[in-house]
Amino acid sequence: CDNVRNANNIGMIVRSATAAGAHAIIIPRKGCPEVGPMVVKASAGVALRARMVHCNNVYEAARTLKENGVQLIGLSGRPDAEDLYSLSEEMVSKGLCSGWILGNESDGISHDVEPLVDKWVKIPMEGNVESLNVATAASIVLFELLRRRRQQ
Repeated sequence: CDNVRNANNIGMIVRSATAAGAHAIIIPRKGCPEVGPMVVKASAGVALRARMVHCNNVYEAARTLKENGVQLIGLSGRPDAEDLYSLSEEMVSKGLCSGWILGNESDGISHDVEPLVDKWVKIPMEGNVESLNVATAASIVLFELLRRRRQQ
């Protein structure tokens, strides 16, 4: 989560990520709320048992993951992003060893983190809507990957 400042969003992401089988959720100390009572409440208590890794900032975490061979995928509405529902089976299976980066609704992923992203993915939307709530977007991605992995 890159500068996701709302504790309710963090809690909902933690709950969805855990329910969808994510290996861990990386929560930066800088730019995100502390995992306290509001996050725990929004996660319906899942945050008390979820696998969370705390780091200083998203850039540091992304760089470390990349140095260790983890593919970084940025969720964005950018025109060059690949449609979530068009991802190849290889990409879905790689999703098990990928780090997904989600930015906040107004600024997206931080400019210093963008160059570390290996692949950009978007959720296709219709109507006159530019973005989704970050927790909603995270849930869509997580459960689409879970659905596709179960089909393999």
